[in-house]
Parts: sequence; C-alpha cells; structure tokens
Amino acid sequence: MVNLTKDNIKLYAASVYQNPGCASFLEFEEDYLRIKYLKTLLYKYLNNKKINVRIMINHIICINNVFPGEATAKILFAEFSETSWNALATILLYLSLMPHEIKGIDGKTITLSSISIDNNLLEKLREL
Repeated sequence: MVNLTKDNIKLYAASVYQNPGCASFLEFEEDYLRIKYLKTLLYKYLNNKKINVRIMINHIICINNVFPGEATAKILFAEFSETSWNALATILLYLSLMPHEIKGIDGKTITLSSISIDNNLLEKLREL
C-alpha cells in the first residue's frame, strides 16, 4: 500500500497512468492537469454554490480513463482538501467510481461511511 502525500502523488499517478496513445511526458502532464481544472470547479462550487456539473463529470470520466480503477478516487482524495471530500464523494458515487474504502491518504483510511453526501450537489446530479 502506498501512502499518498502532496510530495509523492504525481509519482504515484505516473505509475498507474494508462494511456496507450501517450507519446510523451507532456501528454501525461495534460491529463494530470484535468485534476487541477476539476479542483478549481469544485472550489468554485463550495465557495458560491455555482457549478457546471456536466463539465465536472466530464473531467472525472477523462481522469478515470487514464487512471483506472480505484486509482482515480485515491488520486483525487489525495489532491483535494478534506473540505471538498463530501462533494467529491457525491460525484464519484453518482458515477459509481467511489470505493468503500481508500487506504493511504496522508496516513489515513477514508471510508465511504465517514463521508456525508452533499445533498445540494446530488440534486443537481439527479437533474441530468
């Protein structure tokens, strides 16, 4: 089990990266940049409740395409602050990408039962 921190998250992401068409490190960087875009969108939502749900879902699907399986959730939870975990888990649950347990995030184990669902965000997701 790898314990992810801000210092080693990108190295972990590179180790689980799966993009058969990737020709250079630049493509990895572009795919990884989607996480930053998603983080910006999520923080905008958390600060003023304005959200473009479709763009957030698109970014998560694209991230999941190159960081498959539980790696998507592990990378996102390691990259995002705890204040955004409820909203992040809500979207991942909606997409059926949220595992019941994520081990090794700054020495912690995150369990699905320990995270509250963001009901406002869930309502927006259901409107799609």
